[in-house]
Amino acid sequence: MKMTPTLPDRIHWYLNPAARNKESQKPDTSYFSSNVTRCVKKFHQALPGFKPTPLARLDKLANHSGIKSIRIKDESDRCGLNAFKVLGASYALGVYLSQRLKLDPATITFGLLKSDEFRNQINELTCITATDGNHGRAVAWAARELGCHAIVYMPKGTASARLESIRELGADTAIIDGNYDDAVKQAAEHAAQNQWLLLQDTVGPG
Repeated sequence: MKMTPTLPDRIHWYLNPAARNKESQKPDTSYFSSNVTRCVKKFHQALPGFKPTPLARLDKLANHSGIKSIRIKDESDRCGLNAFKVLGASYALGVYLSQRLKLDPATITFGLLKSDEFRNQINELTCITATDGNHGRAVAWAARELGCHAIVYMPKGTASARLESIRELGADTAIIDGNYDDAVKQAAEHAAQNQWLLLQDTVGPG
């Protein structure tokens, strides 16, 4: 007997009072323009082993839920890292490097940054970040592939296996005596002191 899904009889919602405030600052949407999207796509398509994200069909769940189709993105094979984080980390590092090399970020590709023309300059650079796991692996992978050095700080209590998984990608890793926020702060401080590239996935000034 097929059961008809029971839908909630009440929808809970919240109205952001700042959304219609004329004095509130409009968000910067330039990062999501069509031009930027094309540049990001072009960069990602040049990643080693790149392929479109496969979609897994969940037909039984869709049938049970009374809808036509459910498909989920499967990022388990992305660059061998089992996570999508490398897409953001690789592009962010690519943009950082293009700025250091005085290249147009709109024209950069993985192949261009790995060319002999820029190899020596990139080899001298160091990027640093703090992580709980996947972001650090992504930064380490991107740094290894592009030829620069990576340093990754992790919070106290991090499992040794997680530390080693990042170290195996060629990064220098350290578990600090503090929590994740402390690791983020320390990474930022050391980046400023040593003129390293800070590649952090948290919100902050700049």
